Amino acid sequence: MIQNGISRRSFQQVEGDLRARISRHEWMPGEKIDSCRKLAEQYSCSINTIQKALKNLEISGLILRKERKGILVSDRVDIRKGTGLVAAFVPQIDNPLWVSALRGIEDYLHNYGYSMVSGSHDLSSDRLRQTLDNLQNIPIDGMILSPLNQTEEESKWFRSLIKNRMANSRIVLMDRFLNVIAISLSNNDRY
Repeated sequence: MIQNGISRRSFQQVEGDLRARISRHEWMPGEKIDSCRKLAEQYSCSINTIQKALKNLEISGLILRKERKGILVSDRVDIRKGTGLVAAFVPQIDNPLWVSALRGIEDYLHNYGYSMVSGSHDLSSDRLRQTLDNLQNIPIDGMILSPLNQTEEESKWFRSLIKNRMANSRIVLMDRFLNVIAISLSNNDRY
């Protein structure tokens, strides 16, 4: 938005940039971030815009507001250094819905400092298996999958895949609810 000849940022843009700055460890967990007034100056926007962005960051658990201390990066922010790579696989790359989903995922991940490698399994468990086998030795921080659940054999393989991969990376399943996959999560696991 341009107002009085000055380019102004929306609270979503400010929020995305602050998320990226936190993920790049510009502020470490427990560290105080800049005041609303200072952030408003940095982003050439109103304090109200900054407060809306900070509210979303607070809801998502990235920051905490402490009386007399200010705004702090949450201790829950993961400071482990990973690869910064997430793999995403959808059923059909030629379907505009899935292309749009991949683009949205990629944009979202970018706000957190991640890159994405994507592909399509074309509803073929063999193709998905081969692709995931090829990725076996490439360290990734997470996977986003649209699961296959067509036969009992595919269901067993998919359950095994998820249990094995969960030890090394986070997994998000999209598009279908799989009641055949029962995975226990410890208190330390996040989903």
